[in-house]
Amino acid sequence: MRSLIDIADETARARELHGHGFERADAATKLCVLAEETGEVARAIQDLRRAYAMQRPEAECEAARAHLRSELVQVASLAIRWIDQMDGGEG
Repeated sequence: MRSLIDIADETARARELHGHGFERADAATKLCVLAEETGEVARAIQDLRRAYAMQRPEAECEAARAHLRSELVQVASLAIRWIDQMDGGEG
C-alpha cells in the first residue's frame, strides 16, 4: 500500500530532520503539533476546493490534491509516532 510506505518515509525524514523531539514532548505539546499539522490539512482542502470551484487547469487541481495528500501523510506520521511512543516503541 503506497500510503503506508509514504508515511514510513515521512516518519524517517522527520526523525532525521528533527531527531526524537516529538517523542520526548509532553502530550499537550504533541497535541499542539498535531493540531498545527491538521490546520495545514484544512488549508489544503480549501485550496483544492478553490481550484475546482475556479475551474483551474487540471495540473493545478492535481498539484492541490498532491499537496493535500502530503499534509495528510504528515498528520498520519505524527499520530503513528505518538502511538508508537505510547506503546513503548521508538515512535
